[in-house]
Amino acid sequence: MANYQVPEHLEGLLQTFTEMMTGKSSQENVETVLEWAIYMHIRNTMPPLVQHWGTAAPEESAKIKAAILKVKSLNEDLKQRRQVQAKEE
Repeated sequence: MANYQVPEHLEGLLQTFTEMMTGKSSQENVETVLEWAIYMHIRNTMPPLVQHWGTAAPEESAKIKAAILKVKSLNEDLKQRRQVQAKEE
């Protein structure tokens, strides 16, 4: 499934969302945010599935955890930059 492409009608939405979450809509950030968004949606709608998958595929689960931490870190950095900018104005 590594060749999955976001449908054309959602590309702009995903890029804008990525920029709003991370401050930059680079291809790497878009891919990481896409992983994060899909995982978070499944985790919120079907927690038992995510628990089962996490124990059945620990290597893949670790990759998702890394993506979650990266998005969280990028988002926190963006928030800090915005706070600094707001104080400077």
